[in-house]
Amino acid sequence: MSKLAIDLEIAQTLGVSVALLLALAENNSITNISDLKSQAVQALTFLGDEEITTGINTINKFNLLKSIQDDQYLKAPANKNTTSPMTTKWRPAKEVFEVVKFGGISKEFVESVLPEFRLYWTEKKILKDNWNKILIDHIRREWAANSQPNKGLPFLMHDEWQPSQEALDVLQMAEISERKALEYLKPFILFWKDSGRAFKSWNSKFVEFVRRRELSDNEYSKFKDENVKRTNEAGEFSQKFDERTQDKSWAEDIDFK
Repeated sequence: MSKLAIDLEIAQTLGVSVALLLALAENNSITNISDLKSQAVQALTFLGDEEITTGINTINKFNLLKSIQDDQYLKAPANKNTTSPMTTKWRPAKEVFEVVKFGGISKEFVESVLPEFRLYWTEKKILKDNWNKILIDHIRREWAANSQPNKGLPFLMHDEWQPSQEALDVLQMAEISERKALEYLKPFILFWKDSGRAFKSWNSKFVEFVRRRELSDNEYSKFKDENVKRTNEAGEFSQKFDERTQDKSWAEDIDFK
């Protein structure tokens, strides 16, 4: 048997045995459960019968072999053109919640990262036919990051918080540079620290905050520039200054008698 390259994210969420079975299926182009089971018994001799059976049941439950065969798992319903752009009202398939739940990720956590996911990909304006699969990858990354300090629970804003690269990318697509966006980081932190509110993810809040502030600052600058322009413009004169100071024509029609 050749070496198997397993997917670490699958190993972390569904287990090492499932990752090994899927790697075996991909290496040997296995597309049905019975063939996978028979080959697993011969090739994965270091796995016990119970581990193989449990792994096979998991793969069968979530129809994971089909995703290897033609990448149709967790895609939109089959038709001639399944590619579509992300929208702000897009909802994941119910299978997404089932898959991540198996990895200990709650529905509430999925819902908390969904707005940020939709915002990021809506700004990208590209077509995809596997949004559900992309969302699962995003959820796993966010879960891993959020599980470190706070076990995926909502947390208060703190002085060390930094926006994710994805959030900064979204702002760059709105023509707000990373340097400019980070100028708003301190007031953002101060604002939300004072609010005392807690969220599982702060990135979408940061994107909204920066956009509002940038729009407000631009409007103020425009208003200020217009006022300065009006104040500084004294009008146009047909004579130079020294000519105007010696001009007595204004008094010609005045009778001093």
